[in-house]
Formats: sequence, C-alpha cells, structure tokens
Amino acid sequence: AGASRLKTAELRRSAALAMYTPLQESSNRMVIDAAELDRPWWSVQACAERCRCIVKILPLKPMESRFLMVWSTLSWYMLLLSCFVVPFELAFATAQPLVRTPQLDCILDVFTVADMFVGSVTAPQRPNRPGMYESKLSAAVCFYIRNGLPIDLASVLPSTLLRVMGTQAGGPMGSLRHFLRLARLLRLKRFFAITEEWKVLGGISNAVLAICNRVGLILYMLHIMACIWSATALQIKASGLDVVTWPEGLQTAKGGMEELYTEPWGLYSLSLYWAIMTLTSVGYGDVTPQNYIEYWVCSACMLLSGGLWAVTIGEVCGVLTNLQPHETAMKLEADKLNWLMEERGVSKDKRNELRRYVFESAHVKRMEEQTTVVQSLSPMLQGYVIGAVMEDFCSKVDYLRDLQYDMVVTLSSSLKGRLFAPREVIHPERSLFLIRRGIAARNGQILTAGDVWGTDMILHNDHLRDSNPVRCLSYLEVLSLPADALHAAVAAMPDQRAKVRWAQIRLGLWRGIRLIGEAGKMLRRGSGIDLCMLDEAEISCLFVDVLEGNFREPEPWLQRRMVLRGSSRSWAGSWSDAGSSRGASKEAAAADAPAQVAAASVASPTMAADIAEMRATLEMLTQRMEKLLAMRAPKR
Repeated sequence: AGASRLKTAELRRSAALAMYTPLQESSNRMVIDAAELDRPWWSVQACAERCRCIVKILPLKPMESRFLMVWSTLSWYMLLLSCFVVPFELAFATAQPLVRTPQLDCILDVFTVADMFVGSVTAPQRPNRPGMYESKLSAAVCFYIRNGLPIDLASVLPSTLLRVMGTQAGGPMGSLRHFLRLARLLRLKRFFAITEEWKVLGGISNAVLAICNRVGLILYMLHIMACIWSATALQIKASGLDVVTWPEGLQTAKGGMEELYTEPWGLYSLSLYWAIMTLTSVGYGDVTPQNYIEYWVCSACMLLSGGLWAVTIGEVCGVLTNLQPHETAMKLEADKLNWLMEERGVSKDKRNELRRYVFESAHVKRMEEQTTVVQSLSPMLQGYVIGAVMEDFCSKVDYLRDLQYDMVVTLSSSLKGRLFAPREVIHPERSLFLIRRGIAARNGQILTAGDVWGTDMILHNDHLRDSNPVRCLSYLEVLSLPADALHAAVAAMPDQRAKVRWAQIRLGLWRGIRLIGEAGKMLRRGSGIDLCMLDEAEISCLFVDVLEGNFREPEPWLQRRMVLRGSSRSWAGSWSDAGSSRGASKEAAAADAPAQVAAASVASPTMAADIAEMRATLEMLTQRMEKLLAMRAPKR
C-alpha cells in the first residue's frame, strides 16, 4: 500500500507478536522472539531457533490431558478392530473371490503412525517417584524410543513394505506377506494397558470387569477358531490334495445354496457355528472333519477351547459369588437367625420383626465394612471419602463448623452406625446423633433424615443435659459420635479446643439459668418465697443444689435447709414476715440470736462455742443481704 520500509517492519513485528504471544510454560506453545523475525525462514539461525522452541514444548500428562483420554478411547477401538480384521484377512487370503480391505489397512497404518507420535509426546512416570511425570519432552521421547518404538515399528512396517512391493497372492513371497499381517497383533500390549487405565479412571467394578474380560476372551477365541477352521478347508483345497473337505461333506449331507459353502462370509458363518458347538461341548454332529488334517486341527481346537471354557466357568462362578458380598453375608445371618429363633422358641409374631431388622441392618453392616477400607487410606484420602458424612454434622452443629481437616478425619474414625427398631425408646447418652434415614419423635418434635440431637454432649454436668428419650416411629438408622472422641480430638488442637470450650460455656450458662429460673418458680408457687427473700449464702446453696440435682420439690428443700441452718422456727413464717419489709433489722437479728444460742446450749452444750462464732457470721451475712436487696430493689 506504499508504506515505508520501516513501517512495514513494524507491522510485521506487531503481526508476529499477535500470532506468537509468549504464554506460560504450561500452555505447550512455542515462544518466539519478535527480534528474530527479520531473518529469512531458511537461515540456519531461524532453523536452530525453531528446534529450540520445539524442545521447550511440555509433554502431555496422562491424568491431566483430556486429549489423551479421548485418544486412548479411540486407540482401544482401533486395536479391537485390528484384532478381528487381521485373522479374518489371513484366513481367507486364498478364497475366491479374494478378501481385500486396502482402505482399512491404510487407515490402520495411518492411525498407528499417529499413535506413535502421541506416544512419543506422552510424559512417562519418573522412576522411583510414583505419581510424578517427566516434565521434559526429550525425556518422554527417549522413554518411548526405548520401550514402545520397536513394537510399533514391527507392527506397521511389514504391511507398508508389502504394499510397496506389490507381491502377488501366490508363491513364497505371497505366503510370507499373509503371515506378516499378524505383526499387527503385537500392539495388543497397548490394548491391555488402556484397559488397566480404565480401571482407575472409570471406577468399574473388578467383578464386572473380570466377567467382561472373560466374555471378550471367549468371543475372540471363537473368532480365532472360526478363522482357523475356514483356513484349513481353503488351504487344503488350494494345495490340490485329492481329499474331501468339511464344507464339501456338509454340502453333500445337507445341501443348500452354493454361496454358503464357497463365499468367505458364508464359510465364516459355518465355521463360527462349528466353533460355538465345539467350545460349549454341544456337538450336533452336522459339521465334522473329513480328512486327517482337519482331524488334527479339530482335536487341537477342542483341547484349547475345552480348557478355556472350564477356566471361564470356574472364574465366572467365583466372581458371581463375590459380586455382592454384603447380600450374601446378610442372607447367611438371616439363616442363622432362623435357626436361633427355632431353637430358642421365639413366638411367631416376633419372628417377622426380627427378620425385618436383619434385612434393614444390611446398610449399617455395609458401613462397618467400609470403615475398614477407609482406615486403610491415607489421612488426606480419608477426608475425601468421609467429607460428605461429616458435612451433615458440621452444618447442623455450631461448634463443629469450620473444623480443621485433620480434626474431621479424626472424628470420622469415631463415627458408628446404629439401627433401631420401630417403637424402640433411645435413652439419653452422651453422644451426638445424626439421622440417616427414618423418623423419630422427641420433646413433641418430629425428627427426620438430616436432623441431629445430643448437641449438649459437651456439657459435663448430667443435670444440664437434656434427658428426654427419643422414640422411633420407624426403622431409624443413625450415626453417633461419642463425646469422649470429640474431647480427645480437640485436646491437641488449641484453636478448636477454645471454640468447643466457648460453646460449652454458653450452653451451660443458658441451661443453668433456665434450671434456676424453674426452681424459683417452684419456690414461689409452692411456698410463696421469692428469690429476693433469700440471703447470699442461701442463694448460693440453692444454685449448688439445683446444679447438682438435689432440688426436686420446694418443701423438702426448705426442711433440709432449715435443719442445716439450725433454726427452731419455720422458714416459711420468717419469710412471710419478711415479705413486707424483708424481715428484721440488725437489732431484731441480734435480739433473736441469744434465744437461739440459749436453745442450742440447752439442746447441746458442746455447740456453745460454735454458735457464738455463728453470731458474728450472721451479722456479716445480714449486712451483705441488705446491700444485695438495695441493689436489686430498683430492678424489680
């Protein structure tokens, strides 16, 4: 467009920077310096720079690259196709009309070359470092050259050379060409390696995978036997031997269309029919060997297929037996229960309930077995497994929220699954319960799946915890966490221990205030005594009695306190007199004290010294009581 030479160079640099933006090392892109773009692309410096940039490409990691996962799946199907196509081509190489699949052979060769390139840029695991992969492309290429390249070259070069040579079907070179096709089967190692990777990535059950492997092996064995049986007849016919083959004998005995005994697909169908009969030992007897070569081939096939069939049946039976171990154990336990009930003479109306409990407890037994598996994992992996279960606890309980990871793992090892029958009463115990399934009732409330009770297990005082039982309305499956496990877990974690301690203080203070308030109501209703009528010592004694569970009814408590006080008059009368003006003053108390001393001296002279000491204490308590009343009067 007439731009100057300098302007053109600037535009070239800008375009190059837009096309080759320097990215991070993990982006697997080449980083090209814009200052080197003025050099011709054919120069030695430019070629060396491109080689250095290629070396900087990072290899693909199997567990992180989605492309490798898709490519492995495609490779698995292509290898499976190759395993079935190669024996079929070899078996019917001399058939008329000829069986040729040049397009398919070309596709398989191209795919093999592409797979070789992908394998060369795939990062291998580092030796003696499980889970870590090589980060240099040169290391990945060297590893592939040492381990995978010889097998891949041996599998793809023969077919390529044969197509280039263009040899005819007959003659020694033609036979060699047919047998060299079997070199494709060398890549079956790759097929089994991908299958092993799927065990980890797909999470397929080993029992199901074992059955699938055996079924695939049986199908492939039938295919190989059918190809061998067809090739035997075709080779005998091509060699010019004056003997009757099994297709001719079958055609003479049964007749039918000519294409069924001469064309490749018809002959393969008959051979597959014979292979299935031979392997399963059915043996209808319509397809039989007609010459000594066929007898030898048939005997070898029967020997191999019979052993494979016996091993397959034994392995499949073992897999099916262990496919559902939980149900097998449950059925065995149910049989034991039936024997027990029969021997102990349990009534028939209770037997159904016992059997039902055994079947309902299958899930709990499975969780107990899973606990053993979880404990065999590392602490971090244990957190992955049990995080969902502990999340229910943590979301429902305040002092369990935002727990540290190590504490979650520690608490999860103490979880215990339990199952209760309908109408069963769960008595209070010092544990935290989470309902997994079922319905229960407590304190007039209905508890369903996800609800918890026993959050006051952190309180050491039994009288502050809720002692109301739980009644099961259906089969109730719960997870329980003992309080001892929680205290042991937080003992080594100061932050969590402070959090639990603060929750313990708040809950204990709230429960204590509620209990003391209920005790005050009982005193006011039963004896007409208000808490403000008590002195400081009496209030302290009331608090202690309430928190220790010694306060049940007001009258017994008043009588016990009167005996301990040593007074001959009724507390109810003295407090009723004090209801208007809070009792006597210091002088009244001092005037009443000598009478008490005299009465106590007559009753027990040895207590005179103690009572004299109590006079001074009584005066001090009276002063404190007046100060306390003065402070409480405005509030009331």
